[in-house]
Amino acid sequence: MSDSAENMYSQENKDFVATIEDKNLRESLLYTMRLRENMSKDRDAFEKQCMRLEQQVKDLKATKPTVQEAFDIIKQEMINDNPSEEGSYAHGWHCNIAMMHYDAMAEAGYTDHEARHRVANEGASRFMKILFGVETKA
Repeated sequence: MSDSAENMYSQENKDFVATIEDKNLRESLLYTMRLRENMSKDRDAFEKQCMRLEQQVKDLKATKPTVQEAFDIIKQEMINDNPSEEGSYAHGWHCNIAMMHYDAMAEAGYTDHEARHRVANEGASRFMKILFGVETKA
């Protein structure tokens, strides 16, 4: 048992501490007192942290881009990342869109692989040009 904890407790309860003869009981009571003090401090810290987080959420909501602003950001990133080059951000979108077309045609019973491949890539290229204003190819 630390002297500071015992002093802190005895300062608040001098008469009571003086009457406790059983050292284990006295230490147990001091331990309980420290727990209460720490819980109060922890609760205050927790509440302050909650208030900070709530403010951060409010700040984020206040600065949240509109759908149009978010779209413009994505579009600009498509343009900035060399869309005609394999491995670019736009090329990745193109490939995923083309594969969805390719798979849909296969499921619809089109068996000509070359035709499915050509049409899927053409569809993806058109989509990317219309939506993002970028030229992509397989």
